[in-house]
Amino acid sequence: MNKAFPRYLAGILAVLPVLLHGLGMLEIRWLREFEYRLYDTRLRLTAPEGLDPRVVIIDIDEKSLEVLGQWPWKRDVLARLVERLFADYDIGLLGLDVVFAEPDTDPTLTALRDLRSRQNLSALPGVEELAASPDRDVRFAQVLSRYPVVMGYTFGQDPAQASVGALPPPLFDSESEIAALTRAPAAIRHTGNLGLLQGGRPGGFFSLLGGVDSDGIIRRVPLLNRYDGALYPTLSLVTAAAWLGTDIGVVRDAGGGEHYAGLEALDFGTHRIALDQNASVWVPYRASPGLFRRVSAVDVLRGEAPEAGTLAGVVALLGTSAAGLVDNRATPIHPVFPGVEIHASLVSGLLDGGFRAHPGWAVGAERLALGVVALSLVLLLPGLGALAMTLVSFAMAAALIGANLWLWIRQDFILVLAPVLAAVLAVYLVNLVIGYFVESRSRKQLRQSFGLYVPPQIIERMQGRSVEDLLRSEKRELTVLFTDIRGFTPISESMPPEELSQLMNAFLTPMTAIVHRQGGAIDKYMGDAMMAFWGAPVEQEDHATRAADAALEMIESLETLNRDFAARGWPVVRIGIGLNTGAMSVGNMGSEFRMAYTVLGDAVNLGSRIEGLTAQYGVPVLMSESTARGCPHLELLEVDRVRVKGKAEPVRLFTPLGRKGEVSDTRRERAARFRAAADAMSARQFEKAREAFEALEAESMASAKPAAEVALFAAFHARAADYALSPPGPDWDGVMDFKVK
Repeated sequence: MNKAFPRYLAGILAVLPVLLHGLGMLEIRWLREFEYRLYDTRLRLTAPEGLDPRVVIIDIDEKSLEVLGQWPWKRDVLARLVERLFADYDIGLLGLDVVFAEPDTDPTLTALRDLRSRQNLSALPGVEELAASPDRDVRFAQVLSRYPVVMGYTFGQDPAQASVGALPPPLFDSESEIAALTRAPAAIRHTGNLGLLQGGRPGGFFSLLGGVDSDGIIRRVPLLNRYDGALYPTLSLVTAAAWLGTDIGVVRDAGGGEHYAGLEALDFGTHRIALDQNASVWVPYRASPGLFRRVSAVDVLRGEAPEAGTLAGVVALLGTSAAGLVDNRATPIHPVFPGVEIHASLVSGLLDGGFRAHPGWAVGAERLALGVVALSLVLLLPGLGALAMTLVSFAMAAALIGANLWLWIRQDFILVLAPVLAAVLAVYLVNLVIGYFVESRSRKQLRQSFGLYVPPQIIERMQGRSVEDLLRSEKRELTVLFTDIRGFTPISESMPPEELSQLMNAFLTPMTAIVHRQGGAIDKYMGDAMMAFWGAPVEQEDHATRAADAALEMIESLETLNRDFAARGWPVVRIGIGLNTGAMSVGNMGSEFRMAYTVLGDAVNLGSRIEGLTAQYGVPVLMSESTARGCPHLELLEVDRVRVKGKAEPVRLFTPLGRKGEVSDTRRERAARFRAAADAMSARQFEKAREAFEALEAESMASAKPAAEVALFAAFHARAADYALSPPGPDWDGVMDFKVK
């Protein structure tokens, strides 16, 4: 089975509910509310600032209520208000965001008429004229008839309430085929104006039936409502059409799609107003409440409204901002928003055609984008690491948000954003969680497989590669280090087993720490010996340098270690270290019963042979020429050319004098004399070489602190003396042969 299959399956399962939500097959409430928040954020960020001078609100505000009394006002007061608006301020059109469903009778006039019907009052001057004067409703109707006024009414869905008042003619009656083309909200009752006031005047509903989302916020408002099978227009639609002097036509959905049920848009003068499946439009709110001019109704009646001419030709809406009249609504812009400003926003948008739309193709595009994004991430993320996965997911989300904002700002299109962002988040999180557990398991496997060999920092560098890959055997150039305690047999025989175990632990622990500090891997412990290597499982270009530095640090730390051993009554420990660099097989090797991550090959065997030769030459560290080439930071002394058991080719051996800049001139000078003597011996000048080696040995022994190479000088002094007494045969090539391991 493909290792990524569980991640593919988990990604599909994680994103499936989002896909079903996007397809309309499953309702996820939090996702719907998330979409609301995203819409509100986009709207607030891009809502226009500034006043629309064409639309003015005649405000029944707190000030007006204090002066004129509580609503409803007497109809003669309203008549004077309408008269002043047109006659004194020359407004262009008045829309009434109020309804007059009940008659307004004058009790004094009613009593006078009743008295006149029972008694002859003709002798009283002026009584007949007063009794014959028109009612307040009649006077109000007479004023309305003289000016362009759009009446308002409401629809409702409460079956317990009866319908009252008259309605204007519908936009499309019940017999019109247009009425069957939309899913506009259906009302079962209405509250209209008195027939006397409605008359033949145009009118529109100002109720917000079907316009409140599930969170109580008004984002969309239906321009049409169904009632008794007919379609009625909203107050804002009729008001804007009357001000523009245009008829209202319809545009059918040529595709007959499921989302718009046939009625796609309204033809509105030079504009086309796109409708959604509920015959609604998205309200083009401005940046904050109060961005439409408000004129107090009482100021109009007093003649204290703005100077003449400032209201000329405007669309005026009579409505209220007074809290006591309960016409405040929750909107994306503000939680307390006067209802009349919603209608003002709609009128402003209708005058310009400035509505954002959710076109018929949008649902298909949203579903396609959701499917493509989800599938892409399900297939892509399982193959990425945590950082790459995060970058890809954030880049995808940023691209989606950017494209959505571009369509919003430049094309006035509304595309839902929450489902596709939720899909990105779902696939990302499930892969992140699975990746965390897989990585934790991988870390555990790495520590189980390599924790005994390599330091933690190397394990960290190994993350991202499978254990199988790391354990796979391969040929690679590495550096191997062998170290052994000299004279261990006498030490072991002189100590109780418990103390010997303590000594070995005290010795191997700091030596292992040095290997780890230099980035090496412990291969194995072999009694008093230790084997380590560099360059695997993580590749290291400077593996020879690291191994050599580890060898020097071991020798340096041994002095401190021996002081501690002496304090505990333990014997002094001396070690020999052999280093070799070459091609080796590295990987998990062994049998079905036991496996080990190790290195094998001739280069490994040579490293072991070189460690054994440290005792022959009396130096603590020996390295091959291949290792020496990787240590340009060290001053090296070429010790000898040897031919070890099992190898036909001679090997040049070097011992480090120290790091460059840290070697004394005396030691450097003696090293040069040693090489000159060794060259003389290779040239068969044995007596000359003997004398030179003897002098070096004597000088070194006479020093206050004998040089580390004193044993080397002594060994070559003895060899040169032997050759001087018994020269080798003519086929001697200057190479020292060692027949034992």
